[in-house]
Amino acid sequence: MNVSKYGVQHTVVMTMLLIALAVFGLVSITSLNIEFVSQDINMPQIYVLTIYPGASAEDVEKTVINVMEDDFVTLPNFSSMTSQRLTAWAS
Repeated sequence: MNVSKYGVQHTVVMTMLLIALAVFGLVSITSLNIEFVSQDINMPQIYVLTIYPGASAEDVEKTVINVMEDDFVTLPNFSSMTSQRLTAWAS
């Protein structure tokens, strides 16, 4: 038997099914946490890669990384920063 034919012949069953689905949908929406509904759940990040050919890791840290760290700390809503040194760069 086709679903449409069954729906036309048993309107009360289809109405009860639709009401039950609507009630379950409303209950599930009201029980969601606000974190899942809010649009502010992304955490913006930035990655900066600096290349200083011919310089040692210590020179890069002194002349580039420390200056950049001092500048990034002044950004609004800044929370944390990490730096890594790579001693060899594969081309």
